[in-house]
Amino acid sequence: MFLCIGQPLYAQITTGTYTIGGASPSYATFTAAVADLNTNGLAGDGPVVFDVRDGTYDEQLVINQITGASAINTITFQSESANNTLVTLKTTVSTFATRSEERRVGKECRSRWSPYH
Repeated sequence: MFLCIGQPLYAQITTGTYTIGGASPSYATFTAAVADLNTNGLAGDGPVVFDVRDGTYDEQLVINQITGASAINTITFQSESANNTLVTLKTTVSTFATRSEERRVGKECRSRWSPYH
């Protein structure tokens, strides 16, 4: 008899600092980081910080309500170099006219998401 007790194939994101972009990142893109947040949520053991490496990221994101997020278990995206002019989150939408939106991510313009804000 063979008995296999399965573990979930995903893990909630635990408190800590993760990197986006650059060499050997925790997440290659914002899309990958946000997909993990949307799918798996937070473990609920403290804040999660995403240090974004310098560069331009051309991505369109939808951040849903994140399981485990709270006033204490916050999610922060910030520039790893602390220079918000070196990180750009850009979304290009193709319609009859091409529209481009850019957001700076950095110490001066830190995005903090919580369902309680």
